[in-house]
Amino acid sequence: MRHRHFLAVAAVTVAMPLAAPVAPASAQAASGTPRFPGPPAVTDLWPTRATLTWQPPDTDPPVTYYRVYRVTMRDGQPYEQFYNGSHSTSLLLALLTPNTEYTFFVETGDQTSNGLRSPRLTFRTPPAPAESNPPSAPGTPVATAVGPDSVTLSWAPSTDDTDVAAYHIHPSSYGREGTPATTVTATTWTFSRLLPDYDYAYHVVAVDHSGNRSAPSGTLSLRTPADPAASCQSRYTATDYGNGTFLGSLTVRNTGPAAQVYTIRLRLPAGQRITTSWDLAWQQIGDEVVLWYDGWSGGLGSGPRTFQFIASRTDTGPIPPAAEHRLNGQPCTAL
Repeated sequence: MRHRHFLAVAAVTVAMPLAAPVAPASAQAASGTPRFPGPPAVTDLWPTRATLTWQPPDTDPPVTYYRVYRVTMRDGQPYEQFYNGSHSTSLLLALLTPNTEYTFFVETGDQTSNGLRSPRLTFRTPPAPAESNPPSAPGTPVATAVGPDSVTLSWAPSTDDTDVAAYHIHPSSYGREGTPATTVTATTWTFSRLLPDYDYAYHVVAVDHSGNRSAPSGTLSLRTPADPAASCQSRYTATDYGNGTFLGSLTVRNTGPAAQVYTIRLRLPAGQRITTSWDLAWQQIGDEVVLWYDGWSGGLGSGPRTFQFIASRTDTGPIPPAAEHRLNGQPCTAL
C-alpha cells in the first residue's frame, strides 16, 4: 500500500479567537494570569483527516480537559460550534472534506481554568486524488477484550491504491442498526458504557480520501458478560385483561451498586408475547425477554422499582408467572 503525505500543499494561518482581545503573554505572566494554550498546530494532514495539537496553558493545577470548537460562517457572521472534547493536548479531526478551509480553536474545560481560549488556527485540506477504486474489505472484527460494560475490537486493515482514510464501525443489536457509526483511523477501538448481559454485533467499512467505500467486513456477534457486582430481588405479578391480553408487572430492587445502564431478563411461559413496554426498550426472542435502559437521564438506584408491560397469551385460566429474573446478568432472589 502506498502512503502519500499531503501536508506540504496545505496553507495554515493563525488568528486570534472570537473572544475579546487579551493582554500579551508577557503581561499575562507578570500579572499571574495563565497563558492561552497554543497556538494550535495541524499535523498528519490528509484530504479527509488531520490531527490538531496544542501547548497546554500555564495553570496550576494543569488542565485536564479541553473543548475544541470549529468556526464557520452563518448568515455572514462567525459561528462557533463545539466539535469534540479531549483529555489530552491533541485531537483527531476526521471526516473532513477535501480542498476545504477549516478554522478551529481550543478552550479549557475543567473547573480550575474553564473558558481560557487559544488563538484560532485556519488550514486547508489538500485535494483528494481523482480515482474511483474502493479499498478492500476490512477483516472481520475480533473482540480482544470483553467486559460487562466495554469491548475492544480489532480487525485486519484494508488496502487501497492511495490510502485508507478511515474505518466506520457499525454497531447493531437484535437486528437493528445503531447510529451513528463510529469513525476511527486505527484498526482497533474500544466501546465503553455498554449494557451488561446484552447482545451486540459489529461490522467495519473502510473509506479512502476520495470517498470510495469498501464492501463491509464480516460481522462479529457477542454478548457482554454479567456484571459481577450486580445483585437484586424481584417480584412478578400478572393482571388478566381478558381477550387474551394481560398486564405484567416486575418489581426489581437493586441490592448492588447503582447502575447507570442496565438490562433485565425474564423468561415468559410458552404462548406469551410482549406487545408493549412503557418503561424500557425491549426485545423478545423465543420465550426470553430482555428489557434495557442505556439513556443519560437516570439509572437504577437502590429502591424498588416496578416495570410494566402488556403481553398476549394463547392459553386460558390462571396466568403462569415469568421466571428467571436477572439484573445485569445476575439472578434475582425473591422480594
